[in-house]
Amino acid sequence: MIPRVIVTIQSSQCLITMLPSYLVRNLHNLPPKSPGSGPWGPKARRWYQRVLSGVTHHQANRRRLRVMTLTTSLEARDLDLNADFQALRKRILRRWPASGFEYWKLRTSEGNGVLHIIYQGPYIPVAWLKQSWREIHGGSYIVYLQELRGKRKRVVNYLMGHYLPAHDDHRIYARMSWSWGWVFRGFVGAWKWIYRMGPTFYEALIRWQRLMRRRDPLLYYKMARGLLYEQTILKKRWVGDTRVVCLVSL
Repeated sequence: MIPRVIVTIQSSQCLITMLPSYLVRNLHNLPPKSPGSGPWGPKARRWYQRVLSGVTHHQANRRRLRVMTLTTSLEARDLDLNADFQALRKRILRRWPASGFEYWKLRTSEGNGVLHIIYQGPYIPVAWLKQSWREIHGGSYIVYLQELRGKRKRVVNYLMGHYLPAHDDHRIYARMSWSWGWVFRGFVGAWKWIYRMGPTFYEALIRWQRLMRRRDPLLYYKMARGLLYEQTILKKRWVGDTRVVCLVSL
């Protein structure tokens, strides 16, 4: 029979110290939980994590997100869809240089090739987008553009539910990519490090959500790993001159 302990606690550490020793050992030896089972396979869950990270980061910092869909006409089926998208992105940046354009992109084999894009950037008139995409991608003019509204998980579940469940049985070929500013460069490796630190999947997920809500998550991630140090000037002007110049990442 497990002894019951009734005590007012101030922290989770106090709770652990009041439990019997064999229960404490069991708590510390819990294996990390996987993201769970469900209709999506590992590939779909990876896509879900990548897009949800960016959506959480941008919405928490009050940045507007929009959904863009670019299609391919029959005449343009032999053209490089990704290269034409990069040409469109550069044209957008030239047209609205102050807004930036950070994106998460999924390419599928629907029709002659379709790009599903979530981006943070300027408001783009649909007429301008149609004309530009027609000029760049061989006469393709069917596009879709809408602002992303609502709670992040509901929106992401809606988007992913349209074309992810079929990908794990290879009915629709798909490839995912994103820009460096979607979250920060190397954020997938940061998530893997936080996941390994555990001790459970859910605790790692909570820490990751907190990190994504930061304005500069890369800075806080490097601080957590000890990858920042104070650099002093290289040439001292007097004995004992240790003035800090800046904070430099390794």
